[in-house]
Amino acid sequence: MSFSDQITEIRDLTRTDSTTFPDADIYRKANIVYKNLVVAITDATGHRNSFGKQAYTNLVNYVGLSAGDNGYNGEYALPSDCIIPIRIEVKLEEDQEPVTVYDQSQSEKSEFDSDDLLDGEPRVRFLRNSIFLRPLPESNVTNGMYIEYIGVPDDMDEGTDVPDFLSLFHDVLTLGVCKRFFMKNPQKYANELVNMKSEYADAEFKMVKFFQDRMPKNLRFTSNEDYQTNSFN
Repeated sequence: MSFSDQITEIRDLTRTDSTTFPDADIYRKANIVYKNLVVAITDATGHRNSFGKQAYTNLVNYVGLSAGDNGYNGEYALPSDCIIPIRIEVKLEEDQEPVTVYDQSQSEKSEFDSDDLLDGEPRVRFLRNSIFLRPLPESNVTNGMYIEYIGVPDDMDEGTDVPDFLSLFHDVLTLGVCKRFFMKNPQKYANELVNMKSEYADAEFKMVKFFQDRMPKNLRFTSNEDYQTNSFN
């Protein structure tokens, strides 16, 4: 459902018009609800859903870098809209390699002993909003890191925009906007707010239950060559 259709439904349910509930207010509230629904769906699906995105990062020779530089100490910033990374591949030399997540406790040696860390296989760990890659790259590789991740969807700002999840549940977004409208003046809309809270909660519950049962969970990074994506080709 295009968002222009949802705006029509929102104004019908709230008994408003473009003066009493301007478009700008609707879009602002809608994007707040939208992001909350993304989190709910992501959690319900076990991190496999329609919010997947792709990005590339340049690998940078760590020699001569200073703290704060992308690549310093093997630290590469995740995409700014990344919620959860799903898969990472690197091209340290000629071939791309899928990488697995490691825990620092798996090695008794310093991470700076890159050749000895976990048999020298490329691994990553996460800290702050960054990926820490080992072994450290010894040369620059343009687009040397490929990342698949669950990302924050783009804000809706036009009537032709369509929420990036199953259309069966676009009404949850509609109800969420209506609820936030009634929350703005709870004394005036006391009864409407109670009813809308109940209706929204029921619709959200059905949506979450659907996504919980829709897809397999328990994803993990893998080094299995059968799952390489050839993302650098």
